[in-house]
Amino acid sequence: MSILHDQYLPKLFKEYKRQTLKERFQPDLQPIKDLFTDMLKFQSRMDVLTKSNLKIKIPNGDILPPPFFNDDVFLSKNWVKYENEQGSKMKKIMQQLAA
Repeated sequence: MSILHDQYLPKLFKEYKRQTLKERFQPDLQPIKDLFTDMLKFQSRMDVLTKSNLKIKIPNGDILPPPFFNDDVFLSKNWVKYENEQGSKMKKIMQQLAA
């Protein structure tokens, strides 16, 4: 959603009338919303995957979930911020393009 919101739409709005873009995007708004919803569900699937199937064996023989970088978007502490930012962008996209 970031690329659509931050880069693609601003350039389109400079080139085309708002009404023209609304008409052209209208058939795709629901699929865009669906994609956004699916993207948000992915974090919980990754969480389940890392706790169940995605394990690594460390040198002492223990099998643990893989360590993640502190800025990993899938970490719960980072996901809330990401989800809020993307939700805000999605809302703005819909406001700009909804009929």
